[in-house]
Amino acid sequence: MSEAGKTKVLGKEWDFASGISVGLVRGFMLAISLFALASIVFTDELESFVLSGTGMFFVGTAILCLFLAFLGKFPAPVATTPIPVALVMIAIAQSLELAGRDLYLTFVLSIVGCTLLSGMFFLGIGYFRIASFFRFVPFTVSAGALAGSGILILLMALNLAGLDWRPESWDTLREPMALWKALLSVLLGVSFIVATRIWRYFWVLPALFAVFCVLFHVGLVLLDISVDEARTAGMFLNADWSVTLWPAYGLADLNSVAWGAIGGQVFNATVLFIVLLILTVVSFAQLELGANMEFDWNREFKLHGVANLLSGAGGGIPGATVASATLPNIALHANTPVTSIVMALVLLAVVAFGSDVLRLMPLPATSAFLISIAVPLITEWLLNSRKRLQRAEFGMLVLICVTIVFVGFLEGIILGLVLSLVFFIVRLSNVRLIKGSYTVRERSSHKIRSIPEQSILKVYGSRARIYPLQGYVFFGSAHSLANELKESLSGDLNLSCVVIDFEEVSGFDLAALDSLRSFIQRANAQNVQTILCSTSDKLAQEIRRDFPPTLVENVTWVETQEDALIEAEDILLANYESDIADDPDLRDLVRLSTNSELTHHLDRQVQFEELIADLTDWVETVEYEDGEAISTRGESPSGLQLLMAGRASVVSDDGSTLYQCGAGSVIESASAIEEAESTVSIKAEGSCKTLLVQPSVLATLDVEENQLALRLYRYILSEPAPVS
Repeated sequence: MSEAGKTKVLGKEWDFASGISVGLVRGFMLAISLFALASIVFTDELESFVLSGTGMFFVGTAILCLFLAFLGKFPAPVATTPIPVALVMIAIAQSLELAGRDLYLTFVLSIVGCTLLSGMFFLGIGYFRIASFFRFVPFTVSAGALAGSGILILLMALNLAGLDWRPESWDTLREPMALWKALLSVLLGVSFIVATRIWRYFWVLPALFAVFCVLFHVGLVLLDISVDEARTAGMFLNADWSVTLWPAYGLADLNSVAWGAIGGQVFNATVLFIVLLILTVVSFAQLELGANMEFDWNREFKLHGVANLLSGAGGGIPGATVASATLPNIALHANTPVTSIVMALVLLAVVAFGSDVLRLMPLPATSAFLISIAVPLITEWLLNSRKRLQRAEFGMLVLICVTIVFVGFLEGIILGLVLSLVFFIVRLSNVRLIKGSYTVRERSSHKIRSIPEQSILKVYGSRARIYPLQGYVFFGSAHSLANELKESLSGDLNLSCVVIDFEEVSGFDLAALDSLRSFIQRANAQNVQTILCSTSDKLAQEIRRDFPPTLVENVTWVETQEDALIEAEDILLANYESDIADDPDLRDLVRLSTNSELTHHLDRQVQFEELIADLTDWVETVEYEDGEAISTRGESPSGLQLLMAGRASVVSDDGSTLYQCGAGSVIESASAIEEAESTVSIKAEGSCKTLLVQPSVLATLDVEENQLALRLYRYILSEPAPVS
């Protein structure tokens, strides 16, 4: 469609050509769907009032679609009562111990009350901005509700066709008309399903429906059977077709309403809203994904609240945007408010002029249409879920379906939520909180240590173990964490300290403090120092409040993992000094491990001192005060520098130390090759002195003192890489 055929109003494109064409066909299909749905809601004692009940469905859906088409986020919404909500309506009807018109009026007013109540609840959710809370409805609960609805719809469709699972009802199939109704319903339902899978055009199903209705009436004429005779035989709904589709009642009828019975429907109304809420959440999530649009859920809930209040004021039904009916408008290139408006106008036109058309719809067509709706629900949400879910989750889904079918919707949803919570706790407790442990021998701090100290840490490093945690720590997972930490105390590691790093912990349940306290107490009893790293202010506050003061005093608190490593190394070095007092032979062990490192270090120092002596006449000496910048990231350095005395630290943008440099370290080695901006920031740690080799000096050395230049380059290239 060219841009010339589009108009932009209220931030949406109004495409009249595609909107009108698609809206007419989809409006006709929606009318069939709502009539079929009303046929199973207004059944048994309410069957004679199905025409007025259908009017409620039509008017309510029209109001919802019109309002949300103008103000909702999605351009072409299809908003109506989802099938599971309609099934809750049946439960409301069955709970009313009334008959005749009193039953009808009380039931209708109950539905209107549910609509108004749903509107107020939706408004409340949006007003208090708690919509995001409902994003966490488990898939198994929503899938179970839809699959259970599919099973119930299928059973009701078969019952509408004259097929009942109870053996005592099978004798009715011996009557020719009853048998024909059952066969036509099932065969036509299967035909609808097969045809829509072969031809995925949006007009196929309504076209087949209309063709069957025409052929059915042609068959009646050829068999010389009147419509009244066919209705008596059960081929048409036995309704009062003399009434109008809307309004469903008048002011004079209010005297016949059992208001006490309506007041007793608070429980069922709550169930209806919960089911509607869950399905609305599922639809919102599907719309965001399918339409690639991000919604303000709070705003949409408020709009749905107003839409339901308007529907209730018009005597309509509760409802919300149904994703499965809305998303096809995108594929049909009719994602415009015009589509929804035309669909609503089609429904209103049927209300005004279409009662005769509805009267001529044969029951096999209606029941077949319901079968074609029910089977995809069962296939998609139950059978196909078997491939997507694990056995336990699929078993839970099946259990929810069984509960919904044989007990009730609320019971099934509550069961699903409880089981989901249990599964969540079990799985969360099995999630490994410890990301991976290591020792100081495997990873050291960036603090410069002397060769003897490095050797001590190499020998003693396994006595300091670090445990980085991840995820959410709650009472169940904290117990398994404490057990694993206690195992490290009872092992052969002879630990001196344990670091527990909370940097990647997203939350900490206060009930888990008991497990943490138990571990720290046990560690203290074994003279093992506990270091807590990166604890949040709230967690630190709760630990200090919950732990005895003597226990808190024995805990070391550090801000970063680097600080924890430095603290652990200091503890190991202190323990070494204590241990050699008891066992002087430990010095020999450290001495043996030091020899190779010390020899390499001394050789490099000799090279460095000889290099400095030979470079003195070519370079200049620079002195830095404590904290002064030697190099700044992003700026051009003055040249390559060799650290002669003191220490320097390479720091990150936030000021934390990445690693340290000592005497003999090379600063800005890239300057020896080409001019480039500094990639790191380096500052002096105390007073320090460097030898500055400028690029011009390097160029001169290459020409006049080639051997000296080669020694300098060789020394630079042999610089060990820092541990980051």
